[in-house]
Amino acid sequence: MKFKGRESDAWHKNINVAAGSGKPTDVDFPWIKLQNHTGYYLKKKGFLPQCQTDERLLDLIRNHSSKEVAIAACAQHISTPALRNLVVNELKVEPNGAFGLHEYSQAIVASNHANPEAVSDIEAQWARCLSENAAHGSSSRTLGQQLQDMLPLLPDQVASGLLLQTEINSLACRVCMGFAEQLEVLSSRNRWEDAHVAAEWLSTISSSGLLLIPNPGARQLLDSQLPTWGAWAAWQPSVARLHAWNDYAVRAPSPLKDLLALEGPDFASMIGSAHASLRNRLIAQGISGSQTTLHWGNSHVRFKRNPFTESGNLNGILDRLTSVVDFACSAGGDYTALLVHLCVGKTITDETLQILEQTRLLDKPPLTKVILQAFTLPNQYSVSGINEIIELLLALRDSRLDELRKWTQEYAFGCIANQVRELQNTFRQQIDAENWWEDSAWELLIFYDRLQEQTWLLADLDHFVQDLIASRPPWVTIETLGIIRNSIGSVTSSAPTPLRSQVDAYCRDLLVPGLTGFPHVRGLVEALIDLWKQTRDEKRLELALLIADFPNTSCQFRCDCLGDLTTLPYELVISTLRVLKFPNGDPDTELFTLIRLMASENMLSALKRWRHILLVVIERHHETLLRHAVTNLSAEMWLELLDRIRAIYEGSEVIKDRDSPKLLSLEVHGWSQQMAVYLPTLTRLKSVLKCGPAMEVLLLGLSAPKNSQLLRVLNFVKDSEFGHHGRLVDIIIACLHSGNVDDVENVLSAICQTSSRGAEACLSVLGSRHHETPRFAEIVVARELRRDHSRQDRLALTRVARLFRISLHIERHPSRLAKVADTLHEQYLQLMTEAQRLENLRLSLRAVLPQDVSKLLAKLRLEASSVVADTLASLPPLLGSLVEEVSENEIELRFPAPDLTRMQRLAIGAGDAEDFLIRLTLRHDGRPIKFCVRLSGKSSDQMNPEVTSKRDGHTAWEVFKGDKPPQKLGCRGRPNRDIYQLSRMLWHHLRDDFESLEQTHDHITSKVSMLGQGCLVCGLGQRRLWRGTTCPTESCIITFSEADDEIQVVEIWQDPPVMDLLLTMICAAASTGQPELLGNLSASNATIATSMLDALPPIPTLAKRLNYCLNVFGESFQLAQALLGYCNPPSNSTSLACCLRWACTSYRGFLVSAPRQQRIPSFGIHQFLLVNAAPDLEIAFSRHMPAPESTSQILFHGTSLDRLHAIVCQGLRAQSRPPLQRNGATYGHGIYLADEPSVAWHYAKVSEGGWKSSELKNLKVLLGCELAGQKPPCKGNGIYVITDATRLAVRYIFLLENDAQMPAAKNVRPPMESGLKSIRKRSL
Repeated sequence: MKFKGRESDAWHKNINVAAGSGKPTDVDFPWIKLQNHTGYYLKKKGFLPQCQTDERLLDLIRNHSSKEVAIAACAQHISTPALRNLVVNELKVEPNGAFGLHEYSQAIVASNHANPEAVSDIEAQWARCLSENAAHGSSSRTLGQQLQDMLPLLPDQVASGLLLQTEINSLACRVCMGFAEQLEVLSSRNRWEDAHVAAEWLSTISSSGLLLIPNPGARQLLDSQLPTWGAWAAWQPSVARLHAWNDYAVRAPSPLKDLLALEGPDFASMIGSAHASLRNRLIAQGISGSQTTLHWGNSHVRFKRNPFTESGNLNGILDRLTSVVDFACSAGGDYTALLVHLCVGKTITDETLQILEQTRLLDKPPLTKVILQAFTLPNQYSVSGINEIIELLLALRDSRLDELRKWTQEYAFGCIANQVRELQNTFRQQIDAENWWEDSAWELLIFYDRLQEQTWLLADLDHFVQDLIASRPPWVTIETLGIIRNSIGSVTSSAPTPLRSQVDAYCRDLLVPGLTGFPHVRGLVEALIDLWKQTRDEKRLELALLIADFPNTSCQFRCDCLGDLTTLPYELVISTLRVLKFPNGDPDTELFTLIRLMASENMLSALKRWRHILLVVIERHHETLLRHAVTNLSAEMWLELLDRIRAIYEGSEVIKDRDSPKLLSLEVHGWSQQMAVYLPTLTRLKSVLKCGPAMEVLLLGLSAPKNSQLLRVLNFVKDSEFGHHGRLVDIIIACLHSGNVDDVENVLSAICQTSSRGAEACLSVLGSRHHETPRFAEIVVARELRRDHSRQDRLALTRVARLFRISLHIERHPSRLAKVADTLHEQYLQLMTEAQRLENLRLSLRAVLPQDVSKLLAKLRLEASSVVADTLASLPPLLGSLVEEVSENEIELRFPAPDLTRMQRLAIGAGDAEDFLIRLTLRHDGRPIKFCVRLSGKSSDQMNPEVTSKRDGHTAWEVFKGDKPPQKLGCRGRPNRDIYQLSRMLWHHLRDDFESLEQTHDHITSKVSMLGQGCLVCGLGQRRLWRGTTCPTESCIITFSEADDEIQVVEIWQDPPVMDLLLTMICAAASTGQPELLGNLSASNATIATSMLDALPPIPTLAKRLNYCLNVFGESFQLAQALLGYCNPPSNSTSLACCLRWACTSYRGFLVSAPRQQRIPSFGIHQFLLVNAAPDLEIAFSRHMPAPESTSQILFHGTSLDRLHAIVCQGLRAQSRPPLQRNGATYGHGIYLADEPSVAWHYAKVSEGGWKSSELKNLKVLLGCELAGQKPPCKGNGIYVITDATRLAVRYIFLLENDAQMPAAKNVRPPMESGLKSIRKRSL
């Protein structure tokens, strides 16, 4: 390799390339290549003296970046003194120099390799050792391995002149110190296995305390830095035991340091006399005759007898101890804690070892935990592991566990006794806190039963525990008490009750004997328990709880009542239960039922005790009962009630004088007996007066003197029942109360002598009392007193006025009369205002709920005019015949359309309809809120009259709901484009511009006359057409695509040949592969559409299928759903439906089969009329034809089916260049037409393609075109070239066979001109 520049630069580069990243200590270092580069360098320099060679090579070494590599390349050619001087002096390692120990060591290795005389082998070995340590540190080799390699290399003594002596001694010292620290850490952490692995190599360099390395420096290093090296070298432990102990030491630091040290080295002996382990030294050491304890570290082992000096026995003791330690390390947990507690810091005895060995014999961690607690917490009895305590007691029956039983049995029995006390305390606390205690009672009983099942255990238990087990109550008793207590809460209340406390106390006495209970209630609770055992009748048990908790009665009385419950009649049980169960509610009706049952003859003898319960209830609720009786009971039932009460308490002193409740009052019962003869009168008054003070006075009576007056009052009432005074007397009686008996008697005595005229006058006065105007009754009294009444009548009037405190002298106070007049006038005005408000409210409610309002007014016998009637009345007479009332809030507007031509009817789908009908729903103010648009007559399916559409109802569109105009038309009949357009116009008008129905009628009339003008969606941008369509705006096209399918694909029903033509020309254009012919339909979509169209049947068959689906689905009809049967897979139906919609809407014109009158002779059966093209084409053409009488010419153009779709959509265009150019441009750029059909026919072509079921395949196309204005000059052979495409309009489309004969122009032009004139004048 040759480099430009100086030879030294080349040498440096070559050396770097050859060495790469290698170092002299590497095995594959390239020594030869490097030396060759230096030899080449010297060769280039020629012969040089050795001194110059040394100078040049040393200069290369000094300037090279990697001096050890440079030395490896040059050292062979440098003299020994120069090389030694370089290594010793120039490359000396400085503390802060750039040349480090690692590089210096590499340089020494390189120098030794090239010139061993300059650098000795021992120096090279030291260098290698230092280099390896500097490069890798301790990452690759352990400290022990490093120390083992260094010991043989240590110098015996310091020699002058040798390199790296200080460095190698310092490194060896550091490694030895690190090794000593490592062993110290491992031994302090009890990781003896790791320590054995680290120090095992020491045994290979030592024998009987002598170092096998013949190097005093190595022995001196070990003695100074690792004084215990002899113990480590002599160490021969049990490796398996160290492994087990090491796993335990790694998991957690252990306090068992002294015990684990038994397998450790013998550090106490001198070097050369160390034993294989500490355990071996202890055995070898033995004990003297007077010694009873063996010591090491902080541990002590004491023996039972003395002497115990035989090594075998001592060996056995230590074997037992290490075996216990082995188990503790493997088991861990509580056993280790037990070992620590018994051995660490304490004297280890034979009993200690037996306890540990017997615990190991159990080998059950839960039992070990209990044993640990027995030693660590002997006075704290645990209750959490009672099952384990029982299991331990059972295990302690084994004779092998005598020592363990001696130390733990007492603790176990204490735990059982403590468990009993804890369960009792828990139960007692629940009782004292009045909480639910059943769970704690079950736990106590379950524990008793478990102890009783342990027959081997009973004799050793505490006496109080034995007594509790022997006297424990049966399960059924506690269960019954729990049911009773639970039932108390559901029957009485959730709050604590005396009965609940009594049950709790009884249960506490059963389960916790010795506590002071309630001895006087034991009989009551036991009576409840007996009753629960005798019957399960829920009603009787429920009543039992209420009786047991009944207040103000003795326990014996309640016990006797509980004894009666099993034989008490069921009806009486139910009635009593209902009365007692609702003490704060409404028990009155049930109480009366209970009184009736208890008064029956067959029960009186058996109910002596229960009469007292009835008495307590009556006394507790007498006010409520009395009020209920007077208010709700008839007079007959009231008297019967009192008779039954007397029958129940006959022979007792319950019914007594005034101090008793009125139901039990002697006066009330005496008065009721006198009322028996007035029962019919009281019954009638009850029906008239209902309830109140008057009826209460009559039923309850008053004091004895006033009762005589009441009897006279009743006589007046009885005598006047059938006279003309009856109604008046009833009114007077209604004001009776305890303080006006005298006044009422005087009034009735006067009334009974009045005439019928006087009675009417009194009634008039009484009726005026309820008038809102103050003092109105005074005016009525004054008016009646001025009239010609008899003296007796005037007396009656006067007494009536005084009874009701009506003044008789209002005439003396004119100011009062004026005030009354003003008040009446003000009330009149208020009534008129309220009447107007109610009328507005009626109108508002009628708009929302018309039927409900009508029913309400009919029920109130009120007649009100409807909002429709009000609206019709406001219309001018000319509209009267055009607006019809449909219902109370609906009207229908009629817009006649008699002048529609046949083609116009076909365009809008009107059929035989004569009118557009708009139905409006009006709200209360006459503003329309809903509407629907339809055609009159049977035009709902004008394309196929035999089909009955399911759109036979009126579905109104709400004006103010949402922000979108009508999109789906659901009213009666099949939807069409003009109804769609008219509905959207009407929605905008009613929402934003409505003023009156007259204005709405004028607005819609103008729109009907202009149907077809403007976009179907936005209403803007195009002239009047035969059939409306959308503007080219994308938003309008998308909106119209969401309209009903019946609007978009109407050609299927209306004109099947046209639908056939549309599909045929689309398929033909798609087969050419020219996307320009299909407008916005992509070529891929066109190919897919063509394949799907082939699955369709002929159009008439398809129309029948769709009509059937319309009949079945009605408003929910979807074109894609109807096409499912023609698609495979069915998911293609959506794409096929989109294709059909696009075919019918993309050309935006009106194409029909030529009507019979417009058909041209000699042009075959396939004749079509393009009544109007797309709006933009018609607008452009109309600029050349401003009036129907404008001049136009008829020309012909031959083409093919594959070009026809583009022509229908875009009109004829000049295509004078490929790929759309068909026949060339002989006469220049333009549209070529012919005067004669035969000339144009020559240029027509048969197109390939077409859908499978088409009747128009393989036909040529001849177009009849209308040219606005005059013909241009003829180009020859009757051919005309039109350069302005807007002057042309395609009107006729003829499809004929290839061999068809063309008629002469003079024969077909007159009928064609007639047809075109009809199109222009809209008379077609």
